Amino acid sequence: MISIVTKAAGEARQRSSKRVLPMHLKQAVLADERFDFLNDIVSKVADAPTAAKHEGSDDDGPGPKKKKGALRRKRKGSDES
Repeated sequence: MISIVTKAAGEARQRSSKRVLPMHLKQAVLADERFDFLNDIVSKVADAPTAAKHEGSDDDGPGPKKKKGALRRKRKGSDES
């Protein structure tokens, strides 16, 4: 268990990802023949994209993008309605 997680973390680090994603685990399994028994499981995981990340993007995984700005709260005593 420690070995596969360590290898997956190394894959994530190589791709400048802050998270270990399923595709990193897949790459770790495919790279080491000791994990051949997991090939059927990881075959269902999408392959890692080969294109470079877009500049200015801080998103390191799938999912909805977060809004960058924060909402402002009204000050106490403000007459704005």
